[in-house]
Amino acid sequence: MSCPHIRFKVHFLCDFFGYARVSTSQQSLDLQVRALKDAGVKANRIFTDKASGSSTDREGLDLLRMKVEEGDVILVKKLDRLGRDTADMIQLIKGI
Repeated sequence: MSCPHIRFKVHFLCDFFGYARVSTSQQSLDLQVRALKDAGVKANRIFTDKASGSSTDREGLDLLRMKVEEGDVILVKKLDRLGRDTADMIQLIKGI
């Protein structure tokens, strides 16, 4: 006896955003962006920076912070792309 395949579409009440950052020439912004797109983030909702995590000049992150609203989801390939350490990421989340 086989079970029929059930197909359904999930509707989220939030928006998905992506953030990618490189700080060295050995890191690939393209790979991070591709991973975010593969996860379902629309290209116009992916924000990028080419800067050190300790840099305060992160235009992409600043734009992302202006766009997200309560309940939205921010995806990153790795947590260290969002901030240089746990305290930095907590401060960022509180600021959003």
